[in-house]
Amino acid sequence: MNGLQKAIARISTWGKVTGIFNIIAGALSAIGGLFAYVVGAIPGVITVILGVFLYQIGKQASNLKVNMEDEQSQLALFDYLSKYLFLYGIFIIVSFIIGIIFVVFSFAAFMTLFSHGM
Repeated sequence: MNGLQKAIARISTWGKVTGIFNIIAGALSAIGGLFAYVVGAIPGVITVILGVFLYQIGKQASNLKVNMEDEQSQLALFDYLSKYLFLYGIFIIVSFIIGIIFVVFSFAAFMTLFSHGM
């Protein structure tokens, strides 16, 4: 087994395993977020979608283990990978922006409290 086949085998196994765990964790997070407020379920839903993409990456890698020349599986694997990276990137950027907004508002609230002598 050459290096590419070993990498495809690892992607096949871990893509499916991490995909399943992401789907489960995302579903639990979405359910828990619904109890707090509806918007709280959004990160869980995104995690489920990312888990589905990871699972599909693993599934397409499994197809490639059987036939490394399967162009349809190659294209599908890279398509799911690009979707995963795009959605994950957007998720990280939005999380970063929300974090910055939270820090700014927290600092403003802190300064307001101290400027009025608590």
